[in-house]
Amino acid sequence: MIDALRLGVELPTVPAGPSGEEGEVLTALRACGRTVEASGAGSLWIDAGDPLDPTPDPCVLAGAMATMTSRVLLGVVDRLEGRVPAILARDVTAVHLLSGGRAALLLCLPGVRGRPGADPLGRLLEAAAICRAVFSGDLPAISGEHFTLAGGPDRPPFPLASRPALVVALPDELPDPGTAHRLGELAATVDAVAVGGDPERVAAVAAVLGPVPGAAVLWWGTLAPGDPALVDSLREAGAEGLLVRPSGRVPAGGWASAVADALRPAIGRPVR
Repeated sequence: MIDALRLGVELPTVPAGPSGEEGEVLTALRACGRTVEASGAGSLWIDAGDPLDPTPDPCVLAGAMATMTSRVLLGVVDRLEGRVPAILARDVTAVHLLSGGRAALLLCLPGVRGRPGADPLGRLLEAAAICRAVFSGDLPAISGEHFTLAGGPDRPPFPLASRPALVVALPDELPDPGTAHRLGELAATVDAVAVGGDPERVAAVAAVLGPVPGAAVLWWGTLAPGDPALVDSLREAGAEGLLVRPSGRVPAGGWASAVADALRPAIGRPVR
């Protein structure tokens, strides 16, 4: 599972769109799936987007792409603004079942900087613990400060032979040295930690997570066409994988090209 996270790409934002564009979106998703698998990338991610600019449910789109791909991990990016973690995890288990064990979930938080009492690491810790519990089928009652797991509709409808990969993206501000242990506690719950920013920030996270077994450090951001030097610097700083995203919004007909352009600096060759 970790190997599939070494190189991933995020799809362009899928617009809700007026009626009549549905066929174009399906064709674009199929082309993106072919492009990602041909590139050798291990994972493909679909973002839930901004709640104020609604887009189709990424779990539904990932389930559809399960029929269009055969190898890549199908990831859902969620900002914990819509579904509660338990219901989100239950929906991702459905993608895992449909894809033959190829689902993943990335949890992140928007707008936490400067919000008094936001406690971003606490929110991520609770959400990750609940998702891991649902994925594993071990469902104790969890009642936290931010989220709960109470059973009933929170429970997955079927057992899984394996569990989806679980990744968390760190908030903009790293914990201070006095609370760095919480970052280690978070990393021990997940398969990987995604971090944006420059190589220095990656190095700071990697230094804290060094003693934590099994948690890979992924860099998450946009690479310019001339960024192979940045890729080398990120890897030297401790990034064990790259999750790249296309820059800007593009029409559905250009998604596959945008995905190929996003991957090119990461793999050092053109993507067909």
